[in-house]
Amino acid sequence: QEKAKKSQEARSKAQTAVGDSLSCWKEVVTSLEKSTEYWKKASEAQTALVEGYSLAATESEEAAEYSKKAFEAHREAMVKDKNWREGNRWKEAGKSAQYSADCRIQGVEVQRLGKEANAQEYAAAAEKLQQATTSFTQAVQLLLEDKEKENGILWSQGNALQSEGMSKKYRLQGVKAQETGKTILAAACREAATTSQLAADQWQLAAQTHAAEKENEGISWGNEGESLQSKADYCAKAAEAQEAGKITLAAAYREVAATSQRAAEQCKLSAQTKAAGKESEGISWGNEGESLQSKADYCVKAAEAQEAGKTQLAAGYQETAEISQLAADQWKLSAETIALGKKREGLSWGWQGKSLQSKADYCAKAAEAQESGKTTLAAACREAAAMSQLAADQYKQSAQACAAGNSSEDTRLFNEAKAMQVEADAIAARAKGSIISD
Repeated sequence: QEKAKKSQEARSKAQTAVGDSLSCWKEVVTSLEKSTEYWKKASEAQTALVEGYSLAATESEEAAEYSKKAFEAHREAMVKDKNWREGNRWKEAGKSAQYSADCRIQGVEVQRLGKEANAQEYAAAAEKLQQATTSFTQAVQLLLEDKEKENGILWSQGNALQSEGMSKKYRLQGVKAQETGKTILAAACREAATTSQLAADQWQLAAQTHAAEKENEGISWGNEGESLQSKADYCAKAAEAQEAGKITLAAAYREVAATSQRAAEQCKLSAQTKAAGKESEGISWGNEGESLQSKADYCVKAAEAQEAGKTQLAAGYQETAEISQLAADQWKLSAETIALGKKREGLSWGWQGKSLQSKADYCAKAAEAQESGKTTLAAACREAAAMSQLAADQYKQSAQACAAGNSSEDTRLFNEAKAMQVEADAIAARAKGSIISD
């Protein structure tokens, strides 16, 4: 009865949630439903299979708890702050635990059919994913203790293990799809498996770079790994949507997979540029990659909101995706300008990109708050977005003044822009209390 109550609560939350909160509650619902299903199978299974079903059920319960912790951390976050990072670690722990449980179940099912080799492969995938879960939960503790180096290493190792596990999972999914005649899905899963392994390699490189105390370079290698994994996941989702007859959604997933590939390429260029000692230029290339990935993720949210009939929210996400592209363009201009030896001008173009990305993120928060009926928070986020746009405009004028050789005007405009962005962030920070109370 307690489990039924938890499931009902999660379903109720998922019906009204949006954005990161919706994603977290959906994962809670899925994990609790699977846990119930797996416990039922354990009670009906032959003795030899009971352990596998029971372990998968327990892992699903753990996944639900991690996803709930992710929601609690994300609800406190307005921007990509410490709360947001904590939420991401819990979220990945939840995903890895559930993927591990699913692989264990698939292993039990094929073992029941006498396919011992396949069962062992599923067990290997589950083990990698369980190791990833452990790394993510430990990374949370290191983050809260402000042990940035250790946290960076463990976060990267966790993602490497997760991507390696996903590579195995996708490969096995591809085999199963091929056996049932789903050739498009099979091909997509094979591609996702290959891309996931590439992501694992880059995350492992990120861990090694963090350990060598090259934190900024390590961040870029990790961001490349993240975008490659996003590409893999979106490729698989595109094929699944195509199989289900959701043509528009499938096309959206294919488009964002391509955007994630471009993001990965820019993050790789960032890491290579930093490794060559060109730190400022490398940072700008990296931020271009991050804004491109933000665009991809917002495009997915727009497509999924449209699929769910939430047209106003979908329009809000689409706007944020377009602004993220503008931010990426300015970061690219920043990198190119710095590469030409015009560092001061290039930094201003970069700061314009940063303010535009802040605007995008605040617009997304405003759309989500409006959809949830949190009108005070929505208004504050719109105000923060408008102030971020003013800051972006001032940074642009600062760059133009610098290009024209007017250093005093450049400095004045740059300082004005910086003050505007500080005010925008302060508006958002003051609104954090209304996330819960509104």
